[in-house]
Formats: sequence, C-alpha cells, structure tokens
Amino acid sequence: MNKLPMEVLSVLNNEKRDNKVIFLLTLDSDYYPHVSLLSPYQMKANERGDIMFFVHSNSRTRSNLIERGKATIIFIVPPKCIYIKGKSSFIRNFDGESLFSFSANEVKVDYSEVSPIISDVKFNDERVKGFYLKLFNMAFH
Repeated sequence: MNKLPMEVLSVLNNEKRDNKVIFLLTLDSDYYPHVSLLSPYQMKANERGDIMFFVHSNSRTRSNLIERGKATIIFIVPPKCIYIKGKSSFIRNFDGESLFSFSANEVKVDYSEVSPIISDVKFNDERVKGFYLKLFNMAFH
C-alpha cells in the first residue's frame, strides 16, 4: 500500500472541501477506460489510508468496480496532477448509492516546471454537497 499524499488528504478530509472535480477511471467490459466525474463530497480517506467513495448504484462505474475491482483516481492539485492506482471493494448500498473502499497500490505525481497546471476543474455543488455529507454521516456514525 502507498501512503496518500498530503494534497489528497487535504482535498478529501478538509471540513471546507471545495467543489473540485475528481476523475475516477475504471475498465469497462472491453477493457477500455471508463471515466467518472466525482466530487470530494463523494470521497473520504480513512485512518488506514484507504479512500472510501460513493458512486450511483445503477451506474456503469459500479458494475466496472464490482467486475474488475481496479481503478485509478486522478486529483488535480495545481501545480500538479496525482494519479492513484488501486483496488476497490464493495461495502454496501445507501439511498441509491454504492459505497466502496479503495486501497492504493501506486501513487504517481505528474508535474512540469515548463508547463505547470494553473487551475482546478470545478463544478456546481449546490445539489450534491448536502446529500453526500449526509450519506457519509449515515455510513460512519
């Protein structure tokens, strides 16, 4: 298991999480990458360094995670990008969402002094923030 970088822990566990887009890549049935866009509200790091996250229960992402159990999570944290490869395990369903645990096998950092990343990718969090905060509260309290 690789230790999660502090930048990732800050994105996932900070009480003032912002509306960054997090990319979750899985493998579809033909082994092509399948991209899902998640929010920091759908993810949280636990004390063991695993990432817990929710995806829609009827999504292709959920099926890919169940069938192949591998994923890459991409965090854009200017001036760099962090790729975390690992294995996922289904935990249970909550209110139309499926909770997974993700254990990192490899962490890579992509940074260029010549062309550093200068901004985040963000989304409107008005309709998701409260919902996922409630789900995590139900799941872990």
